[in-house]
Amino acid sequence: MEHSTKLDKCAPEHHCEVCEKRTRVSKEYTQKEVQAKFLEHCWAMVNYWKGVGDWQDRLLEGLMHSFLVMLDGGAAELPAFTVIPTPHPNDKAYHIERGEDYFRPFKMTPGRYPFIDVHGSSQLHELMYDFAPLRKEIKEKIEISSLAKI
Repeated sequence: MEHSTKLDKCAPEHHCEVCEKRTRVSKEYTQKEVQAKFLEHCWAMVNYWKGVGDWQDRLLEGLMHSFLVMLDGGAAELPAFTVIPTPHPNDKAYHIERGEDYFRPFKMTPGRYPFIDVHGSSQLHELMYDFAPLRKEIKEKIEISSLAKI
């Protein structure tokens, strides 16, 4: 059954994605969720560029790893870089209206750091393969099959 466009909300017994998003309580992304979204997006870019030409997968993964090492401060002659999500001022209201989670609005306050750094207390290059699409899918299947045995 599809979402009713004539009514503001579908019948109670109907469960569609549109209605579920409307009734869902939005929340601010946690530091771990921001980190996951960042690394998953990095992998999406690698996968996009794999399809563009005759690139070798390992070269692109190596490039991504090098960028993450640089951001982490492990590259020669460069310090670590802080990576901070800076959403548009209207993003929070927009995502809440859609029943989606949102990034914390960015506001620089002298002497305080009221923002989420993508790094958290981790090294991004060490987490890189935890978010690789194939590895993540395999890891989830292993976790699900382990739970099924309990």
